[in-house]
Amino acid sequence: MLNFITGIFGKGDTVEKGLDMAGKGLDAMFFTDEEKSVANQTILDWKLKWISATGAQSVARRVIAYMIVALWSFMVVLGVGLELMNATTKSEYVFNVLKNIVNYPFMLIIGFYFAAHMVRANKK
Repeated sequence: MLNFITGIFGKGDTVEKGLDMAGKGLDAMFFTDEEKSVANQTILDWKLKWISATGAQSVARRVIAYMIVALWSFMVVLGVGLELMNATTKSEYVFNVLKNIVNYPFMLIIGFYFAAHMVRANKK
């Protein structure tokens, strides 16, 4: 086979490199069980490194989420309390701050923090 190809294209490194590339291309088309296990091990190693590198961030995310929930809850209780004491001007101010300033970051942070857990739970 090599003699036939070199007879058509001539001798040289180009033909051998082309044949090597073709062989590697055919080999790459088929994913063996051994290659799958190596790939899975590589992915698992990467995930474990990522988890160990971002472990401290999970604590920080949790603290931020709890702080935002506490702020939002405090403002709701404050607004309702002021409304019950007939301080409507102050309660309107609290609810405006809650609506225009606190609500958007609250939804973003709580959605980011809890959405991942809910998605993972629903996949199973």
